[in-house]
Amino acid sequence: MKKYALLLISLILSLAMVGCGPSASPKAEEAGHGHEGEENLLELTSQQRAQIGLSVEKAGPGTIVKELLLPGEVRLNEERSALVALKASGRIVRIEASLGDSVGAGETLALLESDQLADAQAEYLERLRSRDLSKKTFQRKETLKSEHVAGEAEWMEAEAAYKNGENLLEASRRRLLLLGLSSAEIAALSQQPPSKMGLYLLKAPIAGRVVGREITLGDNLEAGTTVFTLADTSLLWVDLSLTPDLQGFVKEGDEAWIEGEDGTREKCRISLISPTLDPSTRTLTLRLELKNPKGFWKPGSYVSGSLRSGERAVPLLVPRSSVQILEGNPVVFVPEGHGFHAHPVVLGERDGEHVEILSGIASGTSVVVRGAFELKAAAVTSSLGSHAGHNH
Repeated sequence: MKKYALLLISLILSLAMVGCGPSASPKAEEAGHGHEGEENLLELTSQQRAQIGLSVEKAGPGTIVKELLLPGEVRLNEERSALVALKASGRIVRIEASLGDSVGAGETLALLESDQLADAQAEYLERLRSRDLSKKTFQRKETLKSEHVAGEAEWMEAEAAYKNGENLLEASRRRLLLLGLSSAEIAALSQQPPSKMGLYLLKAPIAGRVVGREITLGDNLEAGTTVFTLADTSLLWVDLSLTPDLQGFVKEGDEAWIEGEDGTREKCRISLISPTLDPSTRTLTLRLELKNPKGFWKPGSYVSGSLRSGERAVPLLVPRSSVQILEGNPVVFVPEGHGFHAHPVVLGERDGEHVEILSGIASGTSVVVRGAFELKAAAVTSSLGSHAGHNH
């Protein structure tokens, strides 16, 4: 973008120095600035044309696609988003992720001190020791039973105590899993120093960006409190609103265009047509999948969507990029001699790619289809310079 801006500035400055068309002689100026056609001619060198990638095509007949224009909003993809809530109550002692950060799955987001977790860990260790003891007792009784030293009743009592210890230990282990510890962390508890008991690492369940953060250092929070929202913003949803009478024009898989408030357009596809009406708006939701690898589109942004609903043959059209607004009027730039002249045109219908021309140029006329914006910028600059140099 920066390189493009520098090229445009360079083009405008060079045209401003060269002027528009050949220099007028003093006699021509005295005659009231004659040769108006020549003065309005924008001349570009071959190097300047290459810099802006200027290209020309002939205007001619074509097809205008009729479109449905629908309001919509960019949203997070709920299938690639996650609310991160506390599984244990505690106090926030460290925060390691900020709004906008990219995080990997399993990466630590925050650290809590949790009495609830410490109690559950202590219970697990106590039951682990109790289970180990009952296991040893059972194994000893089993040996004595085989040697006919211990009776059947003693052996059965030891076996029951051992199985009960296993069940209680498993219950404690499952409680720790529900509180957010992994199996590996639980297995390592017996080797963990007492100073680390009750420390709860809040980890990211998915890879993505932090799009919401609801905690402050020192907060005392209850289990179940949502503290982060993570989302993969490389693939978003766009929800468009469609009135029921128009549902016959669309189907899942159809192409659609969305346009942002700044005019940026992007092609998408309909991934879902809601099976029910929104009870408040009485409209159907059309869901589009929007690829967003560079993060340009922001969830919450309002957009307009356009969908093909038919087509109409027209005798004359040009690409939308050809049409520019100069002094409040639509124009196209036509090659003439060694330069380009802005021809006013009257526009008809348009679609996502083309504009119908009702008058102003004839079929077969060559028009600039790429580089027209740069020519407009140069024309505006040259016009300003011309007015500045002819004050009366």
